[in-house]
Amino acid sequence: MYNLVQMSRITIKNQTNKVEVEVRVGSESFRVSPPFIIGRVEEENEELDRLAIKDSSGKLLYKFNGVRCRWGCDTSKGDYDCVSHEHVLVETEGDGIRVRHVGRTKTYLQSSQELSRDGVFMGFGSRLAMRIPGLTPPELVELSTVSTSSTPTPTPTVSPPPQHASEQDPDLLNALCDVYEPINAYLGVLGDVLTDKDLDGLRNTLAQLKGDVSGAKDALRTKHKYEQANIMDDLYNRLDNIVSMISVASPDRIDVPNLKGRLREIRSFITSLMRIDECNTDNQR
Repeated sequence: MYNLVQMSRITIKNQTNKVEVEVRVGSESFRVSPPFIIGRVEEENEELDRLAIKDSSGKLLYKFNGVRCRWGCDTSKGDYDCVSHEHVLVETEGDGIRVRHVGRTKTYLQSSQELSRDGVFMGFGSRLAMRIPGLTPPELVELSTVSTSSTPTPTPTVSPPPQHASEQDPDLLNALCDVYEPINAYLGVLGDVLTDKDLDGLRNTLAQLKGDVSGAKDALRTKHKYEQANIMDDLYNRLDNIVSMISVASPDRIDVPNLKGRLREIRSFITSLMRIDECNTDNQR
């Protein structure tokens, strides 16, 4: 267990609360437990995609029959989400959920405020309305935390550390950002079918990231930052698992949904330790 984020991670491990989220668009609704993704799914012989809910590996859970999405990439308007088919990621956080923007095309709250990659926290009983680009008709996508059940568990007797890793250690933040940015970029462009070029690029990127993480881990240990080094060791093993999966396979033998799921797991692991907007601050890079 990492002392750096000990309170938040122990809470997640011991917590038996189950938050269920109702996703409503117009007259249609679907209840699902996080983590899940709100995005698009292609429909065979149909001109438009459909709005859909998927699990964290990209597996389809539900598609909205009455809501279509813009088909194809309109890059002149900055619409690239026809490739990634992801708009919003919903994850559990403490006794509630965090709603994050993960697509390339901006998502807005009902208040016209942009939904950031750091996201919005929703406690039990709260509601959030969003405008996802390209919906036909342009309905609001509403999220409500609708039910929770819990079993009391002991509260860890440790002093709460800062909420985010960077508030403790900028060296760790820089190392996490160096991994987050290429992983998130790949998830933004990775399609449903891999090409030889895609696979070669991913292999090279992951090999580079493994080297970077290994170097960061050694540097942290040299500075006697052992908890931070353990985090990087965990991250290294996650990257290595993906490298092993794709090392000898040809593109047509890769389970693409499983690959995307593992990349998303790494992204979620990193975002549990930091705020994404910290990666873009001049004083950190």
